[in-house]
Amino acid sequence: MLASASLSGRGRVAVPTAAALAFLVCLRSGDVGAQERPSLELDRSALEQIEDDSESLANQLLDLSVELRRQDLGKAAKYFPEEFEATLFPTRPGAVQHDIKWIRRHGWDLDKVPKVTDRADFLQSV
Repeated sequence: MLASASLSGRGRVAVPTAAALAFLVCLRSGDVGAQERPSLELDRSALEQIEDDSESLANQLLDLSVELRRQDLGKAAKYFPEEFEATLFPTRPGAVQHDIKWIRRHGWDLDKVPKVTDRADFLQSV
């Protein structure tokens, strides 16, 4: 059972509650745990440039995903250089695993080492 205490005759409050209130009052007044936070020097213009660059990248990735979803490989091609190093999307199914009676699944065999490929071959593998 919790002990209780009276707060200036206005009613009875459980001791843990009264202790918590006292602790909060001390924190607000700065008596307990008062530590100075180190100030950080931030270059606001550099942060804004980083934000602009990351937003631009996000927008380009969104545009690419829309073109790929629409299967418009001609428009998606502008996001890739003529030749680059990559693994093509897998087209060879892996070994079939029997999970439950009629349910079967398989993974995909992916080339382990990237190779130089051209834009058209890569997009055709998508």
